[in-house]
Amino acid sequence: MGGVIVEFNPRAVLASYLDSREDIEYLYQEVFKSTEWVEMDKGTLTAEQAARRILSRLRAEYHPLAERLIMRWFLEMPPKPDMEQLVRELKREGYRIYLLSNTSRDFYAFKDSVPAFGCFDGFVISADHFAIKPDPSLYKILFSRFGLPPEDCFFVDDSPANVETGASFGMKTHCFADGDISALRRAMRSYRIKVKPPAIPSQG
Repeated sequence: MGGVIVEFNPRAVLASYLDSREDIEYLYQEVFKSTEWVEMDKGTLTAEQAARRILSRLRAEYHPLAERLIMRWFLEMPPKPDMEQLVRELKREGYRIYLLSNTSRDFYAFKDSVPAFGCFDGFVISADHFAIKPDPSLYKILFSRFGLPPEDCFFVDDSPANVETGASFGMKTHCFADGDISALRRAMRSYRIKVKPPAIPSQG
């Protein structure tokens, strides 16, 4: 989800609030790279519990911003219009579309604000299963819940480790770490997935 369907660049988010490079890196490590953030995705901590733990070790001047990022992280994740367009193309062609995401249960409070999700046929959220990608158990849940043969699936993720696990099951895969929608379209077309070719850049 983050980095594929919606934007998720924590350092850029922090830079929109803070001027100091040191402050940006400090909060990046203390919030986004914290064990509490991982535990929210695993479903072993609520956002409220995570916020209490994280704020307890931060200086008071960081509390308002840190609390906003923990409790309302989805406000910092706007949809990617190019990906919404691609999802709608796939849906028009009759493909089934599913989300397999590392995210907290707060996902359900914000998913309706992402138009592309209206085209999805199902969701597997890490926090519901107390595991995070690349744990193979999550992929198995996706396959079994929706009756998906792995070899019939095309899996897109911005994490090389997550892509590698998908490939180990026989899924066709594409790593979207560079955010290059044209490369993604080319990869899909190489597997005979019916999407429009990448736009040709204008000259001059």
